[in-house]
Amino acid sequence: MLLLDSGETARDPFHRPADPDGPLPRKTALLIPLHRLEEAAQLDGLHLLGVEIVAGEEPETLQGWLPRLDLVAVRLHAAGDGRAFTAARLLRQRMGFTGQLRATGCFHVDQLSYLRRCGFDAFELSDEHSAATAAASLRCYTATYQPWLPA
Repeated sequence: MLLLDSGETARDPFHRPADPDGPLPRKTALLIPLHRLEEAAQLDGLHLLGVEIVAGEEPETLQGWLPRLDLVAVRLHAAGDGRAFTAARLLRQRMGFTGQLRATGCFHVDQLSYLRRCGFDAFELSDEHSAATAAASLRCYTATYQPWLPA
């Protein structure tokens, strides 16, 4: 399930290949791993392109691709792994990415407001997360100590 930073749920328009290294499906919106980016960019009929990086992959590798990307998903390996937070700040502030920035993988609902403050605007919820609980966690904090600092 996809939760937007507004607290609303949405249908995910992006399709992931069933096999990350197999043939790319003929879909109009693809979410592919970083190593398939060159290949996916050559597909005809592709209207939306998203790439998923894993925490630890350098977001700077996407610099030349950002104008073409509609979505960057960052997969967290563990709830305590802060590299995704850093990747989001780099993508938004230093690199100027304006498309959807989605958190995927292992995170807790109580981290959603922090993820949002780093630049994420969508969250891929696992089956263990209730959409209502996750949406409530986004409304939990209405004030912050530190302002958002633009680049």
